[in-house]
Amino acid sequence: MKLKYLPNKIKDSWHRNIAVPLITRLIHFFISLGKRNRKSYKPRTLIILRFDAIGDYVLFRNFLELIRNSEKYKGYHITLCGNLAWKSIAETFDKEFVDEFIWINFDKLYKEHSYRYEALKLMADKEGYEVLISSTAARNYYKEDAFVRAITAQEKIGYESRVWENMIASHKQISDKYYNRLISVADYDEFEFYLNQKFFRSLFGSENYMPKRTHFKPISYQLKFSTPDQYAIIAPGAGAWFRRWSTSNFAKISDYLFEKYGIHSVIVGSKADKELANQIMEEAKNKNCFTDLTGVSSLTDLVFLLQKSKITIANESSATHFAVAVDTPVICISNGNHFGRFNPYPEEIAPYCQTVYPPEITEKLEDKRELIRLYAAGSRLNINKIEPQTVVQAIEYLFQKLENSPR
Repeated sequence: MKLKYLPNKIKDSWHRNIAVPLITRLIHFFISLGKRNRKSYKPRTLIILRFDAIGDYVLFRNFLELIRNSEKYKGYHITLCGNLAWKSIAETFDKEFVDEFIWINFDKLYKEHSYRYEALKLMADKEGYEVLISSTAARNYYKEDAFVRAITAQEKIGYESRVWENMIASHKQISDKYYNRLISVADYDEFEFYLNQKFFRSLFGSENYMPKRTHFKPISYQLKFSTPDQYAIIAPGAGAWFRRWSTSNFAKISDYLFEKYGIHSVIVGSKADKELANQIMEEAKNKNCFTDLTGVSSLTDLVFLLQKSKITIANESSATHFAVAVDTPVICISNGNHFGRFNPYPEEIAPYCQTVYPPEITEKLEDKRELIRLYAAGSRLNINKIEPQTVVQAIEYLFQKLENSPR
């Protein structure tokens, strides 16, 4: 089986480690020729770069209101340049804080060199901004920093970044020079939401409005499909295979919720998660307790589906962050990947979020600093060492908590 996938792995490694760096250098060279004599900036304009994944954006997006209403940037024309993956969420919930959106397709950015050239040239050709903010703590030389270099701005502000995440020391030495100001970040991870707080507290000082947790403001919205009266959200997908709990385990949890509480399961995810949904429904004993919305529901739909659900059972993925933001009880099933930065959620931010881990982490939960040292940069622990009974216990704990202290 390993030999079968070896050619693709070699091809991907060559593409990312040789082709992308080489092509990026050539692209920057040709773009720089056209920018050599250009130093004009449009006053009172601000561009914000956020190129990370959907869940990361959920942990950032409430700071847009802070930027819009800050004394420093009040009245500025604000442009958000972001990841196409979360376009629907930003344009639905955050448009009052942004004057202009620019979307970058990051699947194509790495796979199609012509698209990388077009995207970088598009940004290089725009009239200069007064201020550029790139607040991602885990900067990437070929993502955020490549665009910071291409964009003309009088002042460029970013995070210091760490060399052990998405940046090697030699690249950091080069790209640090793209910025006028870098805000320091701790060697050990803080939870991502707190990293965002730290950045903007350093940028603005004391502000009347500093987000204390993530949330979605209520808006008028009509789902285009029906749902059961009582349901749980099941989100079996994740960005990497080693972060996905087995479909047979999800099936057992669905059976448990239906048999004990009469709660149906609504399975959500992208088209890529359709096969996972099929396997869960096939492996469950109760075949009629499912609604499969994989590949059908949008991210905006997910916000409203979660608001009405009794509980969410999800891998450590964007569904967990959405559930917390709409104040829905959620069980996050995690192998400890990026421990400390994205999991576990702090109690004060998410009192109804329970994260379950493999035994290697559960046995050391009192020593958070050691777990950060071991797994902040990534984890390949076997997520399927988490037994269904552990998730059942977490469900019972949350239901009891809700009963004793209703929201």
